[in-house]
Amino acid sequence: MNQRLTVLMSSLPAHLDAAIITSRVNRRYYLGLSSSAGTLVVTRSAVFFFIDGRYREAAGALDGDITLLPSEDITTELPALMARLGVRTAGVESGYLTLAALESLRARLPGCVIAADSALNELILAQRRRKSPGEVALLRAAQHASERAYLNLLNFIRPGRTEKEMALELYRLCRMEDGVEAAHTDLLLSGPNGSKPHGMAGDRAVRPGEFVTMDFGAVIDGYSADMTRTVAVGEPTDEMRGLYELVRRAKDTATLAVAPGIACAEVDAVARRVIAEGGYADEFCHGLGHSIGLEGHEDPRFRADSNACVEEGLVMSVEPGVYLPGRLGLRIEDLIYVGPDGVESLNETATDLVVLT
Repeated sequence: MNQRLTVLMSSLPAHLDAAIITSRVNRRYYLGLSSSAGTLVVTRSAVFFFIDGRYREAAGALDGDITLLPSEDITTELPALMARLGVRTAGVESGYLTLAALESLRARLPGCVIAADSALNELILAQRRRKSPGEVALLRAAQHASERAYLNLLNFIRPGRTEKEMALELYRLCRMEDGVEAAHTDLLLSGPNGSKPHGMAGDRAVRPGEFVTMDFGAVIDGYSADMTRTVAVGEPTDEMRGLYELVRRAKDTATLAVAPGIACAEVDAVARRVIAEGGYADEFCHGLGHSIGLEGHEDPRFRADSNACVEEGLVMSVEPGVYLPGRLGLRIEDLIYVGPDGVESLNETATDLVVLT
C-alpha cells in the first residue's frame, strides 16, 4: 500500500468506519491515476476502487493491495460493498461534494450514516498541504518549463499583437515542453486591462509604452506551476518603472520574511507595508499568495484573515501587485518552497524589468 493511503487508513477519525472519496483531485492524490470518474473506499484495513471500463487498463497498474472493482452500476455495487464490510458510518469530502451528490449518496446507502462533517476533509487537506520531495520536483519541473516558454514568448510580444494571440502562443510554447500535459495562460493582459487582476485575454492589441502582465503555468503530472511576469513593450514611463520596483521590493521583502512558524497573515502584512509606504495601499487588492499542488489554489494562504502559520513542506506563491483602474496594473509572482534547509525559490528567471524594444 502506498504511504499516502497508509496514512489515511491509520488516521481515519474515530467516528468513521470508512471514507468515500469521489473527487478527481483526491483520487489522483491517493492513487496517482487521473480519471474523470471513480469511487475510492478506504477503511482501516483495506482499500477498494470502483472504476469503469475506460480506465481498467490504467488502473491495472495500481498497487496490488488496492482491490479493483469493475463498476457498471455504482448504485448497487457500492451498497453491496458497504454491507459486506459492515460499514455503519462513512465520511465524505465535505469540501468537494455537492449537496445534490451528498443526497444521492445518502439515498443509495440508507443503512449507512453518511457524515459530511469537516474531519475527513481536513485530514485529507492536511496530508496534501506538506509536499513530498517528489511533489516538489514536479512543481519545480513545471515551473522551469513555464519559464522556458516565457523566455521564448518574449520574442513574440510586440506592438499590435493581441492578448489572445500572445496567450495562445504562450499556451503552445508551454505544451511543447517535455512532460507538460496542460497549461493555463488566459490571464494575459495589456495596458489598461492590466488593472484587472484576474481579467481574461481579449482582442485588445498591445501598444508601445505599455505593460503586458501574464499569470500562467504549465502542468506536469497534475502539478501546476504558477508565475506572473510583467514586461514593458517599448520604453516605460518613470511612473511605470517606479511601480515595478515597488512591487518587486514588496515580493522580495515578503519572501525574506517567510520561515516556519511565522503567521501567514504577517507575511501578507510585510508586503502590504511596502506597498503602503509607496503610497499605493488601496491599489493592492488581493492576498499575497497561496499554496499550490494538485490544485492551482490551495490552503494555507498569505492573507490578512488567515489563521495559519508557515510550516515546512509548503509550496506557496508570493505575488504582490498594484492596479490603477483604467490605466495600468502589474504583478510579479514566484513560487517558494519551505524546505528542511530553508526557503528557496522554484523560479530561475530574474525579476528585473524586461523592456522589449
